[in-house]
This record gives sequence, C-alpha cells and structure tokens, in this order.
Amino acid sequence: MRGSRGFSLVETALALALTLVVAAGVFAVVRSAQEAAVAQPEINDLQQRLRIASDVIYADLVLAGAPAVGVDVQPLSQTIPTVLPFRAGPIQPDSPGTHRANLLTVVYAVAGSSQTTTLQALTPGSVGVPVRVTAGCPLRGSARDPACGFTAGAAVLVFDRTGAYDHFTVTDVIGNLLMLQQSGGGLSRSYPAGSSIVQVKRITYHLNTATAQLMRYNGVASDVPAVDDVADLRFEYFGRDETGEGALVPLSPEELTDGPWRPDAVHANRYDADLLRIGRVAVHLRLRTAARVSNVPEIESRFDVSPRSLNR
Repeated sequence: MRGSRGFSLVETALALALTLVVAAGVFAVVRSAQEAAVAQPEINDLQQRLRIASDVIYADLVLAGAPAVGVDVQPLSQTIPTVLPFRAGPIQPDSPGTHRANLLTVVYAVAGSSQTTTLQALTPGSVGVPVRVTAGCPLRGSARDPACGFTAGAAVLVFDRTGAYDHFTVTDVIGNLLMLQQSGGGLSRSYPAGSSIVQVKRITYHLNTATAQLMRYNGVASDVPAVDDVADLRFEYFGRDETGEGALVPLSPEELTDGPWRPDAVHANRYDADLLRIGRVAVHLRLRTAARVSNVPEIESRFDVSPRSLNR
C-alpha cells in the first residue's frame, strides 16, 4: 500500500493561476454587466434628447416664411428674408451682416392669422396705425373684425415691397386702430399707407457654449433652455443659383454677408439679398451624456429642412 502524497509546488501554482484566470473572467463579466447597466439609461437619455432637439428645431424651421390668410397677401418669403444666420429681436441683436454658424432665426406668420394693409403712413412719431378691413379678415358676429383679428399682445411685422421691415407689439386695439410699440430701438424707416401688416413668430435657436445648452429665443422675452448637454450645433444654407434654376447650391458665409443690401446699404435692418435665395438648411447636432459615462460616446445627427414656403 502506497503512502499518500500532497500536491507539488508546480501543481499548486498551476491551480492558483487557473483560479485567478477564471476569477478575472468572472470579474470582467460582472464589471461589463455593471457598466452596461449604467450606460444603457444614459444611451436612452442621449437618444431622447437628440430627438427632442431635432424635433423642436424642425417644427419652427419648416414653417419659415409661412404666409397668413387675407386678400392680396404679399408673401413674406418673397419680400423679406425669413431664415437668418444672426440673432434678431430686442434682446442682444446682432448687427447687420453678421453670420453665426451655431445660430439661426426664423420668421413665419402665426397659423390662421390674417394679413392686411395699413390705411395711413407709419412714421417715427406714430403711436398706432389704422388697418384695412378686407374679406380675409375674421368675422366678429355677422361683420368683419375691424382690427382684422389683431389683439393686444400680438407680435406683428410691418413690411413693404422694398424689403424694409420692422417688428412691433400691439399694446391696444381701438376699432381698426392698432396701438403699436416698436420691438427694440426706433422705427427703421417710415412706411407708406398700403404697407403690409401680419402677426408673426420670430424664433432664434443657438448654442450656449458656456452651459452646453440648446437655447430658444422667442424674439421678445429672454432665452430659455430647450435641451441640455449639446456639444455642438451648426447650420449650413443652400439656395437657388444665380439663374434661379437647377439644384440648390451651398451658400457660404461670405455670400450671405457681402451684399448687395436690401432695402439699401444704410438701412438699420439691412440684410444681404442672397438670404432670399435660401431654400434648404442643414442642421448638425452633437450631444453628449449628462453623466459623462466613459463608455458612452457622443452622438451626432444631420438632417435637412426645406421650408415649404421657400420652395414654391
């Protein structure tokens, strides 16, 4: 009968090494599962915020230049630029000729609103202007509303066929007389009787690089955050070529800021005439995770928007 013997040192070392390999594999699987458990909610949140950012920008941008209802309506998009690469409004507006790659302003008529014309000239000394009642004005009982649907608090735009425009807020309505407050600064010019007046929205989207937030400015009050943890936002513009035919071509920042100027080179609200060529905008978004999870990469998206009113 043989005596029992223990494990040799080599066998013990091999067994220990095998145990360590198996344990390391188990720990790696556990760690991977833990990281996945942490990452998945961040991925879901990232994708959700990207959808929200895309949706809010698209919802306003696709309406750029949308017209109001009325008789002999002068289309916004054929007279003034309704997609602008600069900030417009009473709070921190950009100077004429500005192009900011991470900012865009759109202008469009409020859905269902009326457009009419003024009965008198609107001058720097004016506090109000009477408007024309047309068959396109909404009914009030059995008669047309003398104010053509405009009410106190409405944001309105006055423009003429030269391409000049100014924004106002209606402060009061007395019959067909609209009391107006100019939106930032003084009136840029006098408008003759027969100028168009329409209720509009003016919306600006931009990236606050200090807080990494997509901001939305309604053209009147202060900016509000729309989406957090936005790493990058850029806009590219495409428009008709010089002949007005064929496919849309890229419009460089230089083309949109070098003139010729409308309505003229000294007007306070002057703008490059090439802005009227814009028919499509490419939107570039890049978002990051809120928790900065190392194994969750940033997510990028590009989508193109062709506003219906700019492609008629």
